[in-house]
Amino acid sequence: MDTKFDVTLRYDVHLLKYVKVDTHSKTVHTGWLKDIDPLTGNLVLVNFNDNGSRNESVILIKGHSYKSVEVVREDELMKNSIQHFFDEEAAERLTTPASDIIKRKKRLLSWLERNRLETKESDDNIIVCNSVTIHPPYTSEDCVSSNGRVLVMTRNLISSMPETSEENLDSD
Repeated sequence: MDTKFDVTLRYDVHLLKYVKVDTHSKTVHTGWLKDIDPLTGNLVLVNFNDNGSRNESVILIKGHSYKSVEVVREDELMKNSIQHFFDEEAAERLTTPASDIIKRKKRLLSWLERNRLETKESDDNIIVCNSVTIHPPYTSEDCVSSNGRVLVMTRNLISSMPETSEENLDSD
């Protein structure tokens, strides 16, 4: 299967936002965009009951069946709730102190530069080789890229980063 990641991941900037999806069959689906399958382009939308109960619906939209995805609204609180609801590890990361995240970012930048990778910072993100974006809290699971091979290599490198201080990384 020859996967075109630039096509299947064209809506990755819409992740964890409330979207409207228009399909070729003229149906419209709305919900929070939870995931995009990079191989097929399938979208996973979730909706939560407004009364606060734990009732939710999950909609899978096949990659070949939609023609457009439009952001309706963004909500930082809902983004955190979705991550918490589906991923206990993400919920744990949300409670990580900001100072620890900043230290990890510095260590990661040092590690990537030590491994001779081109890095730059954009807002709170780290961009590696103009291809991979690493979001806070800067773990291997926080990497996004349309290039699958570079993504895997970057994740492996981050996973191999020693749990030492920034000073120890720089002293080698």
